[in-house]
Amino acid sequence: MRSTGYLSTLGGLLCLLAGPALSVDAEHATLDGQAKIVPADVATFTTRERQCRAWMAIEISNEATDRAAQRALSDLRCDRLSGDMAALRHKYAQSPAALRSLDAAGGVGL
Repeated sequence: MRSTGYLSTLGGLLCLLAGPALSVDAEHATLDGQAKIVPADVATFTTRERQCRAWMAIEISNEATDRAAQRALSDLRCDRLSGDMAALRHKYAQSPAALRSLDAAGGVGL
């Protein structure tokens, strides 16, 4: 019975994450529209940054949620966003489209 409780908690957590992931605001629409003209590593970074932001916004209500959030933040390497942003800005310093995408991502950095 314990695994059923864990599964329902995990299911609830996934539902919480689906909301922000499915919402489309002007910033994300701009990023998605630019995905065709920016390098793949910049598009991947902006997606990763949004995922980190979503996980950091989750309210921790129990141990299972805490473990899931910590694992996601670790797997996404959210603690390295600032350094990765700086490296991409340096790499694409001559690409206005890439720099606009990185500016729109905003950077979380932990």
